Amino acid sequence: MVIIGAALTVSCNRIEHSAGNADEVPERATDSSRPSGRYMPRSKSDEPTVERATDPKVSAYLCSPADSDCRVQGNPFAASSPSEAAWLMAHGYPTKERYDRLADMSLEQLQAEAARGDRSAAVFYAQKVALIPEGFYDGMGMLHDEAVAGNLFAYYGLSEVYRNSTEHKDLVASAAYLRVAYLLGDWKSTNRIGQLGLSSVELAVADERAASLKITFSGNVEPSPRPLE
Repeated sequence: MVIIGAALTVSCNRIEHSAGNADEVPERATDSSRPSGRYMPRSKSDEPTVERATDPKVSAYLCSPADSDCRVQGNPFAASSPSEAAWLMAHGYPTKERYDRLADMSLEQLQAEAARGDRSAAVFYAQKVALIPEGFYDGMGMLHDEAVAGNLFAYYGLSEVYRNSTEHKDLVASAAYLRVAYLLGDWKSTNRIGQLGLSSVELAVADERAASLKITFSGNVEPSPRPLE
């Protein structure tokens, strides 16, 4: 199967990881036969600035008046207010509709979207790379770069990898990454944690692990509370 039409150079920065210890970052694969792809992490100055809540791009995140479950279920990719919508946009999250479209895209399509600067597509691309044979370390490395650059949506990607991986499946680690998103301001990430079906003991371990992961993955990113309205 052709995974990537034009392979991009994988960073030589070494980062280590093991499936049994989510407190470490996986080492990047350097074998050119493995899937690879790089997008330069964006600095804080590159994050979109929303000047008006009426911006059409921001409005796309708002719950539809006809969607009565939107506010109740607390979908992490939908907003109940313009300020929450602006927060989502500024932190790399896709809209609900965009999330579904990205999930259906091929690896090649995601790579193209990410190359055009789509931060949520970059997360989906890295996530899909991490879930294919021999792609785990490359994908996790790219997700790490996105997280360090302030893309909070990357923590959802990291969680999904550990939730769905065959070889590296670890639901405690999956919960821990979502908890990091919570610590950085996304209070709705706890809804995803609840879907993992963990015991109280496992949740306690996940919380402890998240404290260490926050240091490793968040870099100098300061918490940015998601508006609660």
